[in-house]
Amino acid sequence: MDDTLRLSRYDRWDEPAPLQGESAAALQDVPPLLAQILHRRGIDDPAEAAAFLATEGGPLHDPMLLAGMAEAVDRIRLAIAHGERIAIYGDYDADGVTATALLTEALQIAGADVVPYIPLRSEGYGLRDDALADLARDGARLVVTVDCGVGSAAEIARAHALGLVVIVTDHHAITGAIPGVAVAVLNPRRPDGGYPDSGLAGVGVAYKLAVASLRAVDAKASDRFAESALDLVAIGTIADVVPLLGENRSLVKRGLNVLRKTPRPGLRALIESSGTKKDNLDERDVSHRLAPRINATGRLTEAKISLDLLLEQDTARAESLARQLEISNSERQRLMEESVIRARSLLESAPDRAFVAIRDDDCLPGVAGLVASRLTEELTRPVAVLVPLGGQLRGSVRTCTDFPVASSLAECADLLLSHGGHARAGGFSVALERYEELVERLSELAAAAASGGVRRALSIDAELTLRDLTLPTYELTRRLAPFGHANREPIFLTRGLKITSKRAVGKNGSTHLRLTLEDTARQRAAAIAFGRGSDIDRLPPYVDIAYQLSRDDFGGTTRIEARVVDLRPAWRRPSSARGSGSLQG
Repeated sequence: MDDTLRLSRYDRWDEPAPLQGESAAALQDVPPLLAQILHRRGIDDPAEAAAFLATEGGPLHDPMLLAGMAEAVDRIRLAIAHGERIAIYGDYDADGVTATALLTEALQIAGADVVPYIPLRSEGYGLRDDALADLARDGARLVVTVDCGVGSAAEIARAHALGLVVIVTDHHAITGAIPGVAVAVLNPRRPDGGYPDSGLAGVGVAYKLAVASLRAVDAKASDRFAESALDLVAIGTIADVVPLLGENRSLVKRGLNVLRKTPRPGLRALIESSGTKKDNLDERDVSHRLAPRINATGRLTEAKISLDLLLEQDTARAESLARQLEISNSERQRLMEESVIRARSLLESAPDRAFVAIRDDDCLPGVAGLVASRLTEELTRPVAVLVPLGGQLRGSVRTCTDFPVASSLAECADLLLSHGGHARAGGFSVALERYEELVERLSELAAAAASGGVRRALSIDAELTLRDLTLPTYELTRRLAPFGHANREPIFLTRGLKITSKRAVGKNGSTHLRLTLEDTARQRAAAIAFGRGSDIDRLPPYVDIAYQLSRDDFGGTTRIEARVVDLRPAWRRPSSARGSGSLQG
């Protein structure tokens, strides 16, 4: 088969039908392009469309709707009144770090004696007996968990025996008994909770507790904090890849506005050192620039460095900490690239399975998930990268297919020492002697998931022409932002484009593809295809491209280019430009 025929990384493209009939009539007051996209996403009701497009998003729910909130607030207020030390037990990823910083700040404002604690990645996720014992010896009486704890009933019971009182705030799926001796377990996924939105990130749950706790002490301070803390909420929510719908979308929309003008010395230093332009800062800047730097210290050294940055009030000290994050992030990038190259080499001798498992004794645990993410996109199969640690294997799983990670790991619980995660990402630990059996079972589950139909279908939102690649079109689509999980950036289709120039670009000179494309009307557009540099010699003269719109403000001039999601050979050039500039309305 001609190599050009294998350009697409998807099994098929799901192309849109024109908006018409009742749906078109219902959305007649919405700009046509947005109406087409909303329809593709199942929004045909005028009121629902108006709410989705509202500038500030929907309302934020009352924190007291979370089951257990009243008990948690009462116990925190008691601790403050009696001068008890409160320990915030966090997690080492960006969601956990921002949640820890946020709740620490709120309780300090409330007058509490509060100390934050974040474990090292090498110590593992979740509550640990030795850490809780250390906190008790250091004078803590109340422990509030953030982004962890819902699966730690045994550890909480042992902490209770040490004299510790525990409040759990978490957002992970509840797979076992809710910790019974905890004063309160705040989790929007509680089946008995009734909270209106189950999709909050860990930082979102911590934010609810922080606002409610401050309100019980000082209502005005609570109102100020509820607004000022949204920058941290936005970062943690985006970083944890939770659905950007409902309350999460409202939190992030508002939080990005706060982040652009944040007074926090730490975030200002981080924005500056990462090369982010704060005036146009959006969710992609958070996910590609800010969050990876916050995560980097937890991956390589200790997340406390990032926590210190977020809490720092001195500008010079904040700039010094931001430089440390830059160093860690650069090292993280180098180690990840080395690990990806090593993993590709290991794959050459690996059996061909529906579930790809790679054991890499030289990979750092902190970059294993990043390597798995890169490989699942390349292989279009679920991937686990496993690293030996303490006489067992610790694995990070990622998928870009319909393979459900968390529930699949739960089906292997009898083989695992620990496990957890979400639909598309997870982690586990397994004894060395159970490794092969685990991989076999996960491969069976992955094969069963793939057999249900096409594994990889790319959903196209609308068809455009190159003359539609303008700033007004880009700004129109931004009304649908912030984009992320469950609300991805719109993907557009343009057919029959001639490649007039092509070159490989990137740090090593061949990682990405930069293209100039031309349609039959001689309209041209620039395009960038990330990670497709190796395809340069396989490109046919004409292609159809699926892409997202990208804004480039380099040199003070704004340009809109196509960020390629996928491409395929064009079977024929259209006799006239298809799509419609009139979609802009």
